[in-house]
Amino acid sequence: AATQGTGNSIPAHVRAVQLTANTTDVNDFTVLPSIAHVPVGHSITICAGAANSELRTPSGSNETINNVDSDGTNEALLTAGNTYTVTKKTNASASNWILVGYTNLGAVQTAIIPDA
Repeated sequence: AATQGTGNSIPAHVRAVQLTANTTDVNDFTVLPSIAHVPVGHSITICAGAANSELRTPSGSNETINNVDSDGTNEALLTAGNTYTVTKKTNASASNWILVGYTNLGAVQTAIIPDA
């Protein structure tokens, strides 16, 4: 999807998502729920689709994935066929989504750093 909407936003109560075919191209993206609407430790499993896509936080939220603001300028790559777990972590200074990826062989991906 080219814009944020209900069709590409994960509701706060959802714990698992299977991504389907991209609508436009590999720049299509999925949006996490607002970190304020889920409890600490809330995890979502994301099964990537047949093509690469991107993962973002809500537009204008200044929320982070792996400590990088990911509300539009930066986004995390979801590699086709891989499985991801994203978990809300909170420390004394901030809340953050922690994203970990697993290859189709079950190996942990190297650290995922969202970028432009």
